[in-house]
Amino acid sequence: MRAVNHQIFSWSFRVVIAAFIGVSLTHSAASEVVGWGANYSGECKAPDGLSNVVAIAAGIGHSLALTSEGRVVTWGDGSRGQTNVPGSLREVVQIAAGSYYCLALTRQGQVEAWGSYITGPLSSKSVEVPSGLSNVVAIAAGSSHCLALRADGRVIAWGINNQGATNVPDGLCNIVAVAAGNEHNLALTAEGRIIAWPLDNVPRGLSNVVAISAGDYHGLALTTEGRVVAWGTNWNGETDVPNRLSNVVAITAGANHSLALTSDGRIVAWGYNNHGQAAVPSGLSNAVAMAAGGSFMYSSHSLALLGLPPGVAKPAWINPKVLVGSLNQPFYHRITVKNGADIFGAKNLPARLVMDPVHGLITGKPTQAGQHNFVLFATNSVGSCSWTVALYVNQPAAPAIKPGDSEIVLWGDNNNGQQSVPGGLSNVVAIAAGSGHNLALTAEGRVLGWGCNTDGQVVPPDALSKMVAIAAGTSHSLALTIDGRVVAWGSGSATNVPRDLRNVVTISAGHLHSAALTDQGAVIAWGWNDFGQTNVPGGLSNIVAIASGDYHNLALTSEGRVVAWGSNVSGQSDVPSDLSNIVAIAAGHTHSLAMTSSGMVVSWGSRTNVLPGTINIVAIAAGTGHSLALTTDGKVIAWGDNACGESTVPSGLCNVVAIAARGSHSLALAQQPTVPAPRLELSRDTTHLRLQALGAPGISSLMLRASRIPGPWIPTEPITFTNTVQSLRPPAPGAYPAQFYRLLRK
Repeated sequence: MRAVNHQIFSWSFRVVIAAFIGVSLTHSAASEVVGWGANYSGECKAPDGLSNVVAIAAGIGHSLALTSEGRVVTWGDGSRGQTNVPGSLREVVQIAAGSYYCLALTRQGQVEAWGSYITGPLSSKSVEVPSGLSNVVAIAAGSSHCLALRADGRVIAWGINNQGATNVPDGLCNIVAVAAGNEHNLALTAEGRIIAWPLDNVPRGLSNVVAISAGDYHGLALTTEGRVVAWGTNWNGETDVPNRLSNVVAITAGANHSLALTSDGRIVAWGYNNHGQAAVPSGLSNAVAMAAGGSFMYSSHSLALLGLPPGVAKPAWINPKVLVGSLNQPFYHRITVKNGADIFGAKNLPARLVMDPVHGLITGKPTQAGQHNFVLFATNSVGSCSWTVALYVNQPAAPAIKPGDSEIVLWGDNNNGQQSVPGGLSNVVAIAAGSGHNLALTAEGRVLGWGCNTDGQVVPPDALSKMVAIAAGTSHSLALTIDGRVVAWGSGSATNVPRDLRNVVTISAGHLHSAALTDQGAVIAWGWNDFGQTNVPGGLSNIVAIASGDYHNLALTSEGRVVAWGSNVSGQSDVPSDLSNIVAIAAGHTHSLAMTSSGMVVSWGSRTNVLPGTINIVAIAAGTGHSLALTTDGKVIAWGDNACGESTVPSGLCNVVAIAARGSHSLALAQQPTVPAPRLELSRDTTHLRLQALGAPGISSLMLRASRIPGPWIPTEPITFTNTVQSLRPPAPGAYPAQFYRLLRK
């Protein structure tokens, strides 16, 4: 735990006290727990004879230990009741220390608490656990707030809500570990990604994470390769991970210092060292666990749990007995014991999990949900030990969606707040992604934006209503009115819509240019033209779809061919000569995508490697260097660049009906699965493209369409699905397929 910088004593008074008391390493010869750093209240001196310790924790001026019998021992400052362990506390399997309070998790999944939160310089509040909290598998203690991870992979938070620390993000699920800092939190997903709140400053692209820890204002992550990554404030070098640090098996963040435990039992420390908390005692070895407590301006100390040198005593268990994972997601668990082990073993491991007997590493992807009990063994030359572990494997959950509502799910870059979806947004029927901002269109025809607004690209004109389509570029946005006019806002020549542009049925937005498709199948483009992206090829006609990349454009003909123009520095405009039967197109920065009538994806340009197994596709989208595809069963597939996590699809995402990508972030629009969302798509017959409506039998919908009939917009007759596919006819004999924008549920 990393505690807050409480304003209880003046700085000068603390300096005097520190100089008087000094920095010490204190431990009992008979104790397994060693402490160093500030020792104002005896927090570094473990009780004499303390043994059989399996876990340790540290707060401000107090320390905890958990024994193999499930008993909690505390020492140090007890002025706020933090050392008064409840007499009825039994069968504890995990402990955590807050600033002036303690948490304990019992074998039955219940949380116990004692001590106080600090609510002000001279005030405090007793810690209380929410009533009804149960099935907990992990706990974390922040400065004045708490986290609990339930067996179903969801997180509960309570306590003082400074800066939104207890506001768990909506839809947070599939979590396998939690960490709490001063006024911030970290959660580790089953896929090895970190979700942070209320401030998300986790390095983009960080993946394969197996452990997390939170300090006052910094965070630590441990990857599967044994590498430590740090971020956040760096006032005292707490995020300056030592060069060549490797083979790390555990991490701990103090207030403003950090600790790492290597596979050979050494502890490495860095960061603030005003009390010696980052000065690991020389000769300290055989460490198996660590803890760090204190606050920036007050006392800070470190603890280590030691074992005996290998060959002196048989292994002793110190591992968690409760673990959590997610179905068909990577699982990672390293066995740790005291006194060393020559070989590890397991009995009744869940299917598809395997163990490395030399390093004690369990990996794989569990294939059966539910609770799994198995036995682990550790053996050395003196003897062996065994213990039973319960693993909860959860069915991956999608973000909760209320009946009739829609939800936008985002991932990837968030430097401009692209993931800060406006509260209360519902009934969304279309989404669009710009380089640093996003747009959503509701069933009522309203447009809402969020993210980067440096050029006014997020805020649409006040009178904007009855819109039927949207598009987003870098510093501009577009919307299409129900009567076929284009509205633009933001900055740059891309917003200079041609005055005589009418009867538009589709719009697209590039980096600094725009394009529109009229109901006559003609393409009009305007804006920045340094690569010829607004020079529409002469004779281009019978177009049924368009797409704009950053500096190039694509057009789809009614015969299923693709035409490209604009930048071609990476071959993104070199359409494959044998490309045919295309029903959808998408354009990125230096690559292009096309979808065939059989649901296959073709790519050309700088990124041509479509993810293997990408079949049964109904929609595609392209970002700067990554691509998305939507499958017939509502799942999203992503590939390409992943520096910001843009290709790491959130676990459990399903029931998706639309996708969008731009820059280094991605969006998906999901809808309640019990209310099927009808969908329109182009498909191929023997000679031309045709339009089909897909929906569940019995669903009744209205369609808005653009046609060659004067109007140009007319509502069709209501469609009631008799089969899952309804063929739709062109508006006039011999005409190319009309542009249908969306199905509106009647």
